[in-house]
Amino acid sequence: MVTTTVTTSSTVLSSPKAKQAPSITTTVSLNHVFPNSYKDDLAVHSLQVPADVGHARYLDQSLPYVPVFEEQYGPEVSSSLQTKYYTLTESGQAGIEAATATLHALFVQATEHVLANQESLASYFHIPAALWPRIQDSWARQYVMFIHELGTVVMMLTN
Repeated sequence: MVTTTVTTSSTVLSSPKAKQAPSITTTVSLNHVFPNSYKDDLAVHSLQVPADVGHARYLDQSLPYVPVFEEQYGPEVSSSLQTKYYTLTESGQAGIEAATATLHALFVQATEHVLANQESLASYFHIPAALWPRIQDSWARQYVMFIHELGTVVMMLTN
């Protein structure tokens, strides 16, 4: 296990036109123990599909959309008689969940940074100026910050 400390500052912004949009600054310091994930956590398996199963038609031909679907994807259950699937261990899943939570926190932080520095960064996103107040209001109303703690996501809501 690797122990990592994450400190995040969050400011909820509001546009000048917002009547009662909150302006809240929160600082949260989290100590997480991120699980290690190893190559052995993910395994690729191969499966032979019997011809009578793989080439079987499985859709109801009487439905009007079935011919369109079959034209695009084929009428068989499987286009190949050999298929692959993946399995993941619990520690591998925990590693993916930890990485996903970290990525989410980074995206939240990046969004907050862009909204806090709108004047200098807005031009990079090619978003019409008329939409920025709505984006600011939406961000302020939806949430302050997501915190990934002990395998669950806790959301702190604002009014």
